[in-house]
Amino acid sequence: MILLANGALLYAQDSDWGLWTSFELEKALSEKWDLGVDLETRLRNKLSATDQIRGGVSVTRSLGDHFNLGVGYLLIARYRREAYNYRHRYYLQTRGQYRFARFTADWRMRMQLTLLGNSDENINTFDNENTNWVLRNRFRLRYNIKGSSFRPYAHYEMFHQLFSDLEYSHYQNRFSIGTVYRMSGSHSIDVGYKFETEVDGSEKNKRNIIQVGFSYSF
Repeated sequence: MILLANGALLYAQDSDWGLWTSFELEKALSEKWDLGVDLETRLRNKLSATDQIRGGVSVTRSLGDHFNLGVGYLLIARYRREAYNYRHRYYLQTRGQYRFARFTADWRMRMQLTLLGNSDENINTFDNENTNWVLRNRFRLRYNIKGSSFRPYAHYEMFHQLFSDLEYSHYQNRFSIGTVYRMSGSHSIDVGYKFETEVDGSEKNKRNIIQVGFSYSF
């Protein structure tokens, strides 16, 4: 994790910095069904400008000890030119996980459809809001420190645009490291660092992101 962070920081010295803050509420509807509500704000331009405000809801069903299936909706308000441009995102995802020793490895595959709520003359493909159909694959490794409330993790995510004739269907990568701190059985804080880059053969559109999230489950 240290090597990954050091390499990303060296590579991302000339890129933008952002801050993502989020609040997540999880409610167990039954033994197999869960309801989630998410709120998030994003800053860009070295934390000086609002990038996005997001709010969403999701439902997840457990398919055993290692798999689950979920659907969700996300409303995205993207701030550009002193106005908000809205996106409606719908997604279907599956996630599998496997525990070995104190490690937990998991893989999440998400198919999402994003629809524009109103026109925007200055859409940037890097924002991942103007691509209609996208397939996202995320691979994550977590570690359970014995006798500690910290749960460090590292993950890598790939973004593919579907049903298009673009030269680069795999158009974005996201690398993340961080830790979850469990304050109690219901409350936890997630603090981490993300690095995003576009896959187009150039050095443009790199972004460093500081992430701070709070979650409550009941």
